[in-house]
Amino acid sequence: MERNIKLNGVDHACSAKKLDFYAQDGDSDCGWLDGSGVRNKQVDYVIAADIICKPDDAVAAAKTCFDTLKCGGEAFIICGDSKHRYGVEIFEKECTKLGLCVSAQDVKELGMYDDTTEGLHLTTGYVEG
Repeated sequence: MERNIKLNGVDHACSAKKLDFYAQDGDSDCGWLDGSGVRNKQVDYVIAADIICKPDDAVAAAKTCFDTLKCGGEAFIICGDSKHRYGVEIFEKECTKLGLCVSAQDVKELGMYDDTTEGLHLTTGYVEG
């Protein structure tokens, strides 16, 4: 992530930090804890992908969104469906419990999805069907 930030020439405007979403409490207006236990200021945007594999992950991810985002901030979270990523089905409910608004879109509906399975067998966690 840090290398991509530098390669894209946006290191003056953004940064990457280690975050353990199980370390977040979901009730902090004072920011979030990084991997070193240091509290950080809330941010405008969070980008995450493939972070939910079980129901506890969905709860932790929702708490992390609450703790990390400024009022009016946005999180862009890309998840598989609940067929193979257990817990995804409760993520929206967990966010709503914390007062977060959720807008979900299926990438197939956005026309950005290649429905072929070519190369997917190389993907970690991929299960046919």
